Amino acid sequence: MRAGTDNAMVLDELVAALRQAADFNASDQTAPAVILWPDPGVEWAPLLPELRARVPELFALGPNDASARSGPAIWLRCVLARKIAGMEWPADRTPIFYLPGVGRKTLREIEDAPDALAPLLELQFRGTVWFHPNGKDWTVFAFAQSRLGMEVARDAATLAALRQALPEFARLRKAELSGRRWEAGDFNRLLTPDPSRNLLMWLGQGDDFKKSRAPDEWDAFKQICQRDYGFNPETDGALRAAALLGQRGGAWVQVWERFAESPTLYPNLPEALRAAKPKDESDLFFRPEIWPQINEAAESKLGDALALLQDRPYPEAAERIKALESAQGLRRNWVWRKLGKSGLAEASEHLSKLADCTQQLPMADSPDKLAAEYVAGGWQADAALLKALQHARSTKAERAIFAAARALYLPWVEAGAVRLQELVRHDPTAVTPQPLLNFGTAGEVILFADGLRFDVARELTGALGKAGLSVDLGWRWSALPSVTATAKPAVSPVASELTGRESDEEFVPSLKADERRVTADRFRQLMAGKGCMVLDTRAGGDPTKAAWTECGKLDSHGHDEGWRLAFRIDEQVKLLANRVRELLDAGWKSVRVVTDHGWLLLPGGLPKIDLPKFLTQHRWGRCATMKPGNNSGLVEVPWFWNATIRMALPPGVGCFVAGTEYAHGGLSLQECVIPMLTVRSSSAPRSLAQVESIKWLGLRCRVTVAGDFAGVRADLRLKSADGKTSLAETVKEVAADGTVSLAVKDDSNMGSAALVVLLNEDGRPLHALPTTIGVNA
Repeated sequence: MRAGTDNAMVLDELVAALRQAADFNASDQTAPAVILWPDPGVEWAPLLPELRARVPELFALGPNDASARSGPAIWLRCVLARKIAGMEWPADRTPIFYLPGVGRKTLREIEDAPDALAPLLELQFRGTVWFHPNGKDWTVFAFAQSRLGMEVARDAATLAALRQALPEFARLRKAELSGRRWEAGDFNRLLTPDPSRNLLMWLGQGDDFKKSRAPDEWDAFKQICQRDYGFNPETDGALRAAALLGQRGGAWVQVWERFAESPTLYPNLPEALRAAKPKDESDLFFRPEIWPQINEAAESKLGDALALLQDRPYPEAAERIKALESAQGLRRNWVWRKLGKSGLAEASEHLSKLADCTQQLPMADSPDKLAAEYVAGGWQADAALLKALQHARSTKAERAIFAAARALYLPWVEAGAVRLQELVRHDPTAVTPQPLLNFGTAGEVILFADGLRFDVARELTGALGKAGLSVDLGWRWSALPSVTATAKPAVSPVASELTGRESDEEFVPSLKADERRVTADRFRQLMAGKGCMVLDTRAGGDPTKAAWTECGKLDSHGHDEGWRLAFRIDEQVKLLANRVRELLDAGWKSVRVVTDHGWLLLPGGLPKIDLPKFLTQHRWGRCATMKPGNNSGLVEVPWFWNATIRMALPPGVGCFVAGTEYAHGGLSLQECVIPMLTVRSSSAPRSLAQVESIKWLGLRCRVTVAGDFAGVRADLRLKSADGKTSLAETVKEVAADGTVSLAVKDDSNMGSAALVVLLNEDGRPLHALPTTIGVNA
């Protein structure tokens, strides 16, 4: 960077000033042979490594070290005569000899000068000496004041801090220097550019932190602690610091905010806070959210209260849940949530939502009206249950959440199933699914997702909408029984080629043409016969034709993992959304997402219904076929593929197999109201997110983003597409106002080149803008 501009670094100005010492009037002067740079206080020595890289004509008086371009006085004379191999410099430059420990006065007093300097003394006459216009040697302080125009305090602490921070100071831009008075604290912060972070690291690391710091950095850290935070890390120790952090007074507010922003970066800090908690909790300034044991006690109390709801009547359970949420919900704003220590406080939010959603029992007078109510909002009860279960991550949490969830959810889901079954008893045809229209349309691919329940489809719709896609969400009845063997073929383009016979087993239909059982291979052959390609998992296919593909493992995870399917929902939604986007990116005009059935999920198991297996031909958890002559006494519905064959279903949400937490095949809104999605690329193109501006304050930058930044996250990297090169403490989502704050995790990166990278929800880079860490352009 050219010296003299506001964007030039201090180091640029120093180099320019040294070289300007060689300026001369050609009309009456000869060019100086050398520039002598006296430095009696050895103040400038810390800059030599960087100066050597920038100034090839620089050589130093000192030990004989070719790599450092230094040597005794006689060696420097030989360098000047170009007699030392490898010590060349550009012909258009005047060599500069740096003389640490030597002042201009020493050079001038020739008779009293040390013998070791003798070879250099006459060079002050053939060359020139770089000195202050007042005739004195250039000190760092004098350079800052006179050459850089800074206002710098003259006290001893400030001068010492300036010398300590010289390498960091030299990397500042001129534009960052003016407009304020510089004191010791300002220079100390250059060595400790992020005092809040360093303080938190010291609290968590103790002596290891001190060992990792150079002596001058540790001294600067101590001075900042004493001046800004009111304690001495060596004499007061971590216990005092943790107590001050807990009080959150003065500058400690910023320290706490830094911890609260990314608490996982400081894993040992909670124990320091635990040890520092004051005994008197009645103090006016006591802050309960600070201390981990306060949160732990509240979690334990909440768990005990939820567990007491086991088998309680719905009104009592709902009232108690709302009261608990009112008392405990505030803890979700505490830092301990980010550390995974407030799982029950998080579950409480969803349990309260579940209580709201289950107040009114489904009582419509037709199956279609029941389904319409469920589609309009009833599905939110199912979603709230799953979200609550996602916080059951310990045995105690399981017991508490299971008890509350069953007390709220079971009466409601049972009532809905019973009401639907009552209506179907009077008219079994009321839930017969209508044929799917326009299957096999050129340019459309059918994406089959096994077990895509309606509430999960709503999550998928939201994810696709965030990706800028147009989604039409509808519903239909599942084929009965609501099992894959029956219901998957019913939503395929080859449904018209299938039928059901009395000889068919396990609810699997057969081919009309030759009575053979439908298998995966025959299913593909029928598809091909209809002109419909079957695409493998990641294949794009030919978008000018029609196709069928499959994605997702909701149903298999449900059967394998029971209630723990709740932990898989986000993963499966993301998987399906990515596949839809892949297909549209491959050129398909639309993707029609279909499914076979939903499912019931109840932690602790669905109610057991007795149906002896010897009375049945086939018995699954939620459906069965009876042996000839046996009467089940249960709700019976016709098989979708052959109405003369009847299926026995358990009442309500009961199950023929004890201990079953996940099941389908029966007749309930959750199993039988299935979604249909048609997804297209949005007609209106999205305005891509872009970094608009970057503002640095120490090791933290505030990024402003323009365009469509919904769901966009920001990172600070060395390489835009390589997450392993991230320099940020954490990748953060862009806020609703289009801004995001990123902190650098390692202060050694100050002054380094980097990229602010915007990422979509899949982690793919959308835009990157170069920046220099800690430097405002």
